[in-house]
Amino acid sequence: MEEITETDEYKQAINKVHTYIPQSSVIGRLLNHEEKYTIVQSVQKGLMQHDLYSWQLEGKKLISLAEVTNESQFVDKTIKEWLKEIEPKQREAVVDAIFEIINTTNANSFKEIKEKLFTDVRLMLKKYQSLDDESKKMIMEFFQILIRTAKNNAIEEIPAFNKISKD
Repeated sequence: MEEITETDEYKQAINKVHTYIPQSSVIGRLLNHEEKYTIVQSVQKGLMQHDLYSWQLEGKKLISLAEVTNESQFVDKTIKEWLKEIEPKQREAVVDAIFEIINTTNANSFKEIKEKLFTDVRLMLKKYQSLDDESKKMIMEFFQILIRTAKNNAIEEIPAFNKISKD
């Protein structure tokens, strides 16, 4: 990624780009925006906040906010720190395995999985169980690192946790 962002072509193009992200953005923030971006207010939560029709207007202008939500900052920090701990090859293998598991549902969106949750969870568990031991181990380690990173960030971010951990 850095090889691309250091090119003259990229540096010229990035000045012409302006990005809009909703206030609780997670995925969009993973992209390390170097370009200018505006945080917009949305009435939706989760992935649905990316629906442009949920973005709030004042007259003909989008309602912009100074910063993303605390939850967005927490998730962004956690995911970025988590990804730093995992080698790119391992990350690729685990993501491929997770998508293989999700694809067993034939769902086109998380909304579809949610609608058939009981059936889809059973399918995904069955697929997970059919994976080789190495893949299962990598997936478990992947999520253990995520949980540990989230816990550490929660302790740093939540004042009540800070007080408890210092005592």
